[in-house]
Amino acid sequence: MTKYLKYLYYIIRHKYFVGIECWKRGLFYRGIFHDISKLLPGEFIPYAKWFYGETNKRDIINYDIAWLKHQHRNPHHWQYWMLQNDNDGMHTLQMPNKYAIEMVCDWLGAEKSINGRQFSLDNTRIWYLFHKNNITLHPTTRAQVRKLLKIIFPYSKAAADKQENIKITEKNVNEENIEKANINEGVYSNADTYR
Repeated sequence: MTKYLKYLYYIIRHKYFVGIECWKRGLFYRGIFHDISKLLPGEFIPYAKWFYGETNKRDIINYDIAWLKHQHRNPHHWQYWMLQNDNDGMHTLQMPNKYAIEMVCDWLGAEKSINGRQFSLDNTRIWYLFHKNNITLHPTTRAQVRKLLKIIFPYSKAAADKQENIKITEKNVNEENIEKANINEGVYSNADTYR
């Protein structure tokens, strides 16, 4: 029973932080209904067992099914926008702005609910840069994500001069920076963290 209460507490905390980030960006409706599907039994029970209980082989399969359902129910996940065609493979569709913004708010909210007062935008930037090769986005959506995370690119000297306080760039993300940002590699190297 405690695993279910712990997971419910996490969901409430996560929704609260994501809601704040969404409200800052004018996404009131998205902030209120963010991840509401996690309260459905088909998602809630497997997630609680995965994150807070002991898992067996069946629990792992149920978790994977719950994660797949969650992706297909929630358009703020980039996987929602992957189109598998029978003849010519996978296509990436552009995410509408509100969902791309909500996705970044989701990452920021997860960071806040995991690290609390030690929250740092740099941690979310590093997480994204560390995982970006496994996150398939339409080029326009990727540019929007970079803009939302205020990531400076080595080729953009003007942007770097304007935002001297932002230290995280694609060029300097490495193990040393991840350690400096006080990221627990066991948590942040796992994509499950921001589900």
